[in-house]
Amino acid sequence: MPVFRLVGGGTKTKFPYVFEDVDGLGKVFLPLVTAGVWFPETDSWLDFQFIVDTGSTATILPSYIAKQMGINLNSLEEISMSGVEGTGVKSWLTKIKIRLGEKELSVNCFFVDNPEVPFLLGRADLMSKIYSVVFDSKKQQIIFKENN
Repeated sequence: MPVFRLVGGGTKTKFPYVFEDVDGLGKVFLPLVTAGVWFPETDSWLDFQFIVDTGSTATILPSYIAKQMGINLNSLEEISMSGVEGTGVKSWLTKIKIRLGEKELSVNCFFVDNPEVPFLLGRADLMSKIYSVVFDSKKQQIIFKENN
């Protein structure tokens, strides 16, 4: 799996399951969705594949993408955060604009000093306030339902 993948075709709110072969487990679905990221430097949206990560507090992107977005990490407070592996990694918290379906959102995002980190959609903002997320194993799709 690539660290991230730029994709075309626009964003939506229902995503078919994507499967990967896992040694010892067989085919397991990978929760991939397409979301747009706003790049102020080019005044444009670019669509990327994200992993829906209900275990991640907030959206996470690798730090190298911040420069391409016109975000100066030196102007942000450096924070040490850790994941399931328990080791600390430098990160910086700010707000970014993403697009899911027709909705444009301002979400908290950690830029992490690790070029291998995948694009992750976390709980803060997106899943805690705006959408409920359903992993529908019968229909084999991920559904973002807007909270009314």
